[in-house]
Parts: sequence; C-alpha cells; structure tokens
Amino acid sequence: MNAKDLYVIALDGPAGSGKSTVAGLLAKRLGVIHADSGAIYRTLTLALMESVGAGADHESFGREVAGVLDDPARPGCSVVLADGRQSNRINGTDVGDRIRTPEVTARIRYIADSRLCRELVN
Repeated sequence: MNAKDLYVIALDGPAGSGKSTVAGLLAKRLGVIHADSGAIYRTLTLALMESVGAGADHESFGREVAGVLDDPARPGCSVVLADGRQSNRINGTDVGDRIRTPEVTARIRYIADSRLCRELVN
C-alpha cells in the first residue's frame, strides 16, 4: 500500500449527535477500520477519574486533573485494534461501555481541551 491509498475520514459534531454510529456504519461499508478518537478521550477521562477521583462535580474534577495533565500517558490507557474492532483499555482491561456514562461525558471536556491529550490521541 502506498501513500495515495491511505485516507482518513473525520466526523465532527456535538456529543450525542451520532458521529460514532455513522462512522461505524461508513467504515463497515467501506471495509476499513473505524478508529474512534472520542472513545480514546473517554478512556483517558475514565482513567483519570479512577486515578485522581471523579470530584463532587465536573468542575472540581477539572481542577484536580489540571495538575496531572502534564503526562496524559500516565493513566495506563491503551487502544487495541483487532478484527476490525477497537478495544479501549485501562491497565490492560477493556473498559467497554464504562466510558459512555453521563459522569464521563460531563468530565471529558477537561481532557479534550488539553493540548497534550489531543496530541496523544491524534
């Protein structure tokens, strides 16, 4: 495969708008891998919630993680792509739907707004 055979399709939109659903359907139709970057941000968020605590509310969580975002790889997150499926893991354990809770959704912005985290995910 050469560079002209490689392509990336990115979907943007607000949380809960169906980006992952559309991306998954499109990837299946095209026969390519669907790499879900939103799930990676969610996995980082959950890992930090488990590491530093969720905080009483999302704003207190934001204050807590501000001091640890200098090393976003520290929480032990990994992504495995196998058999056309993305597995998001914390310390080797697949987190499944645990990343799709309202608590993670409320706190993800503190991770996604971090330049270091965005570089790591990209």
